[in-house]
Amino acid sequence: MFSTGDFQRQNQYTKSYYFDIYHFEKTTFHTKNALSQPKGIDSTLVLGYYMRQKVEVLFAKLNSDAAAPTQGSKSAAGWDLRALEDTCVMKGVSTKIRTGLAVAIPEGWEGQIRSRSSLGAKGMIMPNGVGTIDSDYRGELMVLATWIGEGDSIQLSKGERIAQMLIAPVPITTFKEVGIEDLSKTERGEGGFGSSGKF
Repeated sequence: MFSTGDFQRQNQYTKSYYFDIYHFEKTTFHTKNALSQPKGIDSTLVLGYYMRQKVEVLFAKLNSDAAAPTQGSKSAAGWDLRALEDTCVMKGVSTKIRTGLAVAIPEGWEGQIRSRSSLGAKGMIMPNGVGTIDSDYRGELMVLATWIGEGDSIQLSKGERIAQMLIAPVPITTFKEVGIEDLSKTERGEGGFGSSGKF
């Protein structure tokens, strides 16, 4: 039998294996006497491990003035990206802000480039909403931005935090064509923009 301490010392494969078994049992069997979690393994520990899986992202500086990604706090979801050089973001124009960094995101993951809330509150937004960095991209990280705040532009300083990158999982996805009648029925159905109400 595994104790909690034993479980913590198992390799990644074993941890994932037991998590998969436990998840399968909990979602497939609904009686108290059905297959259950392996004794001595804390489900909170298992779930915590799986939700906080470690990912190593390699990065390279394309310019000696580039700054490494940083976290605002240990629990921050995104990693701050900084401007490589002084940049002016004009109103009504999409501007590419250089970071001077290239990354190698592991297969099965993506980088999501998001606006920083402090700059967004002033009026600097990303026209594409959220930028996607694929795992096979090796070019320079660029932050696409535009200005909608007061005045005609915002001036960004070299080294200023301009965006954040969040590393997110990408599931193996396939699309299967079926007839419209084979799609599952929902209460919303064909309801589109505004169909769920104003409030």
